[in-house]
Formats: sequence, structure tokens, C-alpha cells
Amino acid sequence: MLFRSSAVIDPEQVTDSIRRELKLGEQPDRSSRYLVIDFLCAQSALLVFDNCEQVSAAVAALAQTLLDHCADVQIVATSLQPLGLPRERVYAVPPLSVAAGEGLSEAMQLFVDRAREVLPSFETTPDTLALIDSICRRVDGLPLAIELAAARVKVLSLAQIADRLEDALPLLTRGTP
Repeated sequence: MLFRSSAVIDPEQVTDSIRRELKLGEQPDRSSRYLVIDFLCAQSALLVFDNCEQVSAAVAALAQTLLDHCADVQIVATSLQPLGLPRERVYAVPPLSVAAGEGLSEAMQLFVDRAREVLPSFETTPDTLALIDSICRRVDGLPLAIELAAARVKVLSLAQIADRLEDALPLLTRGTP
């Protein structure tokens, strides 16, 4: 199950959002927390919490509870900061190469791949490749920043994304476009 934490800005809504994602109905005598725990503890599951920055404390608390009580639950979380769990393994993702030799750089290829996921008609031309290169360089080849920028092609032109990266943090930290 993939849970996009960036879509939730209120930490109190994390468990409710997961309950809805799991298509578990509400029960007046049981909290969402217990419904989620009971459901997940009864099966083998891999949970992916994506973009945990805004609700990291709530995700960490729920993750720890699930790991403590559910033998067959594994969790992967993406975040700019570790969740701080006792058995957490942290894998740093280094920047991608922005230097293009023959063809596209690693950073540009990731941008194009992610842009096509959100906008299948996304095409590259010499002009768009120059803008993509500029975007990737402005975010220093950071994969998460590239993914967030590429997700914006559904609602912004490449020129608009590049222009807005002058003040990158607000563009890339808003929820789902």
C-alpha cells in the first residue's frame, strides 16, 4: 500500500487517511487507529509512506505501533529526515549527475520519466531539454526535488517551473498539484 503523506497536512488525519486508503469503513465504537492496526496485523503487508515531512511525528508513531504489534508488516518511508525509530535503517539518496555527456544526464532522465508518468503526452525538444537541464541544475540533481518538480508538468509549463524555482521551497513543498 502506498500512502502519500504529502496529501495530508494535519497529523491528526494520518490514520484516518490510511483507513480510507485501505477501504475500511468507520465503526462508531472503534477508532481509525485500531481499525488500521487490526486490519494490518491480520496479514502480511508492505506499507510505503511517501513524503513524510509534514506529518513525520504522526507517521513515526503509527509506524512504531505497527512494527511493535504486527509481525508481518514492513514499512518504507521517504522523507528528508529520518523518522527516529529504534530499528530504522536510513538510506541516503545522493544527488544525480546533472552533467550531460551523450544523451540526457541522470537527473534529466529522471525528470523526463516522471513527467511522462503524470503527463503521458510529455514530449522533449531541444528547447524543452534546455529547460529540463536548467530545472535539474537548480535543484542540484536531488532526486526528490526532481520528482516534485516533474509532477508539476501537469499544471505548469517547464518555463513556469524553472521561473518558480528561483524560490524553490514553496513550489516543491506544497501538496499534490
